[in-house]
This record gives sequence, C-alpha cells and structure tokens, in this order.
Amino acid sequence: NVAVNAELEQRVRERTAALEQANEEIRRLLMTDHLTGLSNRRGFDVLADAALRTARTDHHTCVIAFLDVDGLKRVNDEGGHDAGDCLIGDVAAALRAAVEPSDIVARLGGDEFAVLVTDPGDPVALKARLTDALRRTSDLADRPYRLSASIGLVVVPPTDRSTLEELLARADELMYADKKSTPESPRAV
Repeated sequence: NVAVNAELEQRVRERTAALEQANEEIRRLLMTDHLTGLSNRRGFDVLADAALRTARTDHHTCVIAFLDVDGLKRVNDEGGHDAGDCLIGDVAAALRAAVEPSDIVARLGGDEFAVLVTDPGDPVALKARLTDALRRTSDLADRPYRLSASIGLVVVPPTDRSTLEELLARADELMYADKKSTPESPRAV
C-alpha cells in the first residue's frame, strides 16, 4: 500500500505541475500579441494599471504614448499582408529598442501601439527617441517601406487619478492631432 500510495502521490504531483505549466502558458498567450511578442491590449491593461499604481504610490511621473503606424493599409495593399506583418514587427522592435526593459510596450491591435514609460525624463525627448528609433530601423532594414508613426503623449503626474482608459483616450486624441499635422509617409517603394 505504501508503494502504491507513493506512486499515486507522485503521479498527482506530476499532473499538477503539468496543469500549472499549461495554465501559465494560457495566461501568457492571453496577454501576448502573437505577431510581435509584445503585450497585447489585455496585457498592457494589467501591466500599465500596476505600473500606474506603483508610480502614484512612489510619487513618480509616467508618460503614456499612443502610436498609430502611418501607412499600414497602403503597405498591405501594395506589398501584401506579409509586408504589413513585417512592418508591424519592425515597429515593435524599434519601440522596444527605444525604451528601457522596465517600460511597457504593447500592440493594442491592428496598427496601434502603446508605451508606458515609468521614468520618462523629458516627454519631448521621449517622442524624439521613439521617432528616431523608427527612422533608424527604416535606415538599417532593407524593406519596401519606411517606418513612421503618429504619436500622442500624455504626461501622468503622481497626482493624476485618471483611469488608464482615460489616459489612453487623451493620448489617442493627441495622436490624431499629430496625424493631422504631418503627412502620411510609409509606402511601398
């Protein structure tokens, strides 16, 4: 009986570990964009909410950037969806390279991205850093398009009690103002 019980307990431990591993993989898949490996909208919401709470508690300022990739439809139309997927992947890589590992970068869906920077420094410099990262990626990659994005930035002081949704809506409005002020540039070349 002792040997049988020990064997059964071992099987239960192994199956429990396998279930825990499968559940962790499901959680990861629910929070990750399949194309870019970045957080998806759900992942961004969870991580950004936690980061905002921590920043407010620690009296730190954050910046939320909302980005809309310029010209994705044209790239898809002229170069096919594989070219569009490549463009999205290049944008993701450029954004990730432009911020610190502790910052949150997400693909919200389609051609929209969000970045939450927890130690932003100068917001104007952050926008320039994001724009430069896109330009550098375009310069280094042999692609049939140029990368650019319209960007809206919202500075979030620790006293700002707006919800994440409200902050994203403000950043989205600023992104549209940026989009209207600059011509769309990416296209298949």
